Amino acid sequence: MAAQRGPTQRRSSARIGRPAKDDNVVATGERLIAAAVDEFVERGFSRASLTRIAERAGISGPAVYKHFAGKADLLIHAARHSLEQTLSTIATPSRSPHDIARRWLADDFAPTRRLLLELHVAAGRETDLASLLTDWHLERTAVWQTTRADSVEQIKVFYLLLLGLAQIDSLTPLDTSPDAIAQLVDRMVDALFADTV
Repeated sequence: MAAQRGPTQRRSSARIGRPAKDDNVVATGERLIAAAVDEFVERGFSRASLTRIAERAGISGPAVYKHFAGKADLLIHAARHSLEQTLSTIATPSRSPHDIARRWLADDFAPTRRLLLELHVAAGRETDLASLLTDWHLERTAVWQTTRADSVEQIKVFYLLLLGLAQIDSLTPLDTSPDAIAQLVDRMVDALFADTV
């Protein structure tokens, strides 16, 4: 008669051995995105290297192309991932322009600010990147308009405000109170969305 297994003797349902191929692909893609964020924030788009990104992710350089079409594609994915991960701390139903602007000003958002600023600056020089960024802007605007009654003009000006706020780290010589800045930004957002709040 076989002995019954106790709680510490139960067989694990976890797979033993190598992870499934799909798991490896996802894990490698995530490592590449994390490495790309670091590389683009540190070096900018033009000086970033797919070889260095691959090294940071622990893979060979040519393997990057199994996951991304190239450097521009990787920058878009890195920026999208970083922004969505950071904004996920704001509950989706209450993701108001005020919440987004306040999150944009947070100290821990600094790497994402730098990454998004680099994305927009590089898109001015790189046509492939500009095309991908245009698609992203149109997609995000369509999503925004499904949840709010804002005009395209309001959304565009809000994006411009956020891009301006992405420069806040370069203005550190101007000694200001973070709370005072946040209050002024709140007033700007109030004025911008006065007819749809």
